[in-house]
Amino acid sequence: NGEFSPCAGTVADVEPWPSTLNVLSFVSAVKRPLEIDASAKSWLRRHVSESEIEFLVRVGARLVVPVFSRGDSLNALIVLGTKKSDEPFSTEDKNLLMGIAETLGDATVARDGPPDQVDDALGAAEDDTRDPLWLAAEALVRGHSIDPSSTLTIVSDDDRRRLRELEFLIEASAVEQADAEARRNRSNTPTAPLTGERPRWGSFELIECIGTGSVGTVWRSRDTLDRDVAVKLLRSDRSHRDHLLSEGKRLAKIRHANVVHVYGADEFDDVSGLWMELIVGDTLAEMLRARGPLGSQEVIAIGKTLCAALAAVHQAGLVHQDIKAQNVMRERGARAGRYVLMDLGAGMDVSDPAAPRWGTPEYAAPEILFGARATIESDIYSLGVLLFYLLTSRFPVPGDSLEAIRDAHQRSERLWLRDLRPVLPAQFVETIDRALAPTPSRRFPSAGALAEALVFDES
Repeated sequence: NGEFSPCAGTVADVEPWPSTLNVLSFVSAVKRPLEIDASAKSWLRRHVSESEIEFLVRVGARLVVPVFSRGDSLNALIVLGTKKSDEPFSTEDKNLLMGIAETLGDATVARDGPPDQVDDALGAAEDDTRDPLWLAAEALVRGHSIDPSSTLTIVSDDDRRRLRELEFLIEASAVEQADAEARRNRSNTPTAPLTGERPRWGSFELIECIGTGSVGTVWRSRDTLDRDVAVKLLRSDRSHRDHLLSEGKRLAKIRHANVVHVYGADEFDDVSGLWMELIVGDTLAEMLRARGPLGSQEVIAIGKTLCAALAAVHQAGLVHQDIKAQNVMRERGARAGRYVLMDLGAGMDVSDPAAPRWGTPEYAAPEILFGARATIESDIYSLGVLLFYLLTSRFPVPGDSLEAIRDAHQRSERLWLRDLRPVLPAQFVETIDRALAPTPSRRFPSAGALAEALVFDES
């Protein structure tokens, strides 16, 4: 048609992109995201016309990501403006966006049709008869949740897998954006709609931004009883916030010495959040950086403690979804030495098919990386990764991007604990290996079963 018309995302008042733009030739040739730098000395000004520069500035384009739906043919674009944090797009951002583009490209290919059918599908922004996979993919790109009943017409297992991959990639990209926003928040600049001389959330005074998790920013806060508490403000769309609030209230019922005590969950001024006990201490990640790999007996003790904590979460009908070294604290002060499982804002109702998914790729079970729902067995895998990491300072399936980690899983490439720590007791190594089994059914069926297998060396 000679142009790329807007068909997803923020469509209102978006200009079509002429297919004759030189910048499209560049992005098609390099097959990677292309940053748009319109500054006076940029390389772009030496290769494209002034009218093209004016167009790119007018539409606010800062990054162009190609979508190839068949061979080397450029069939669609993902165009992004300036990040909310005003930071440049990182390598991790670009890798995630290329993963999204590849999955979108798969979704737009007519399964047995000629290439012109692909073009029709891409250009039919208002056609309600489009392929249901494309419609579901477009909804995800717009930031909407997918109603499971709406995907019943997607009968191909490959199509369902692609849709799950796209959802995971978009959620992972949102985590990257949350991390950037949290870094900006550390300067004590409150995020909208938190306004006023000192930011507040309901009755809570937000004193200091102390960190970020998979789904929100954590603040040291003070409640109406003048107690210091931690407040986690959640970033998500309306449907996800409803799930998170419901699950936050369930988390508040968990009482275990090694699980952070969630006091409650609520919503004020259209911002949802949880408030919980404030733990002062060091994360396992900080401990490892300071001390290096830990001994087997210490790791067994930590593992048994975390198994008990995880069992309490599972008993409440939830899965944690984001077990990692940054989410376990070793407390200082009156309860020095207590290990506490944190970041329960990522918890999910194990029986709810519409609940949002989160996670960290290095710790995620292989089935999660390919779109499956979180389960008790995927939590067991993540805990196995954590124990492996505490013993070696390395991940069993390393990678510098989500795509690299997924590819390593597909090729069954991994590091083995026996190679990295050859003097560890054989039974201990076998226990870690079982927790890291690629197939969920071969892992321990519960946190209690894993704890039972973690046996101290009596020799």
